[in-house]
Amino acid sequence: MPYVEKWDGPVLYRQYSGVITGKEMMDANLALFGTANFDSLRVFVSDFSGIEKFQVEVESFRDELAMHAHITEAGAKTNSRVKLAVIATDETARALATLYKEALKSLSIPWKVELFTELTAALEWTKKATI
Repeated sequence: MPYVEKWDGPVLYRQYSGVITGKEMMDANLALFGTANFDSLRVFVSDFSGIEKFQVEVESFRDELAMHAHITEAGAKTNSRVKLAVIATDETARALATLYKEALKSLSIPWKVELFTELTAALEWTKKATI
């Protein structure tokens, strides 16, 4: 999968590149819940601004996003203090991020989630937002 991760204490910055499939994104996020650092994670910046394309049909991916939201719900039971900043300019990536945010909200998951178009605004929000 075309992404790189950088941990800085309780902050994870994940930058995607190239062509991303829905399965690749889901696998990467599922792997996060199993990392030793997950319980101490406070800020997760998921940056899709450098991708070429998000290869998924939004409507056909709704069920998978709902399932992933339920998995996030389980993860939030051990770590409820995450601020997730999603950076996306690609229309499909923005649509999926919006659906995911709505799914988390509908399950009353306490994570704070916001969508941005550039890194500077996302980082400013993570500094200001409190859980």
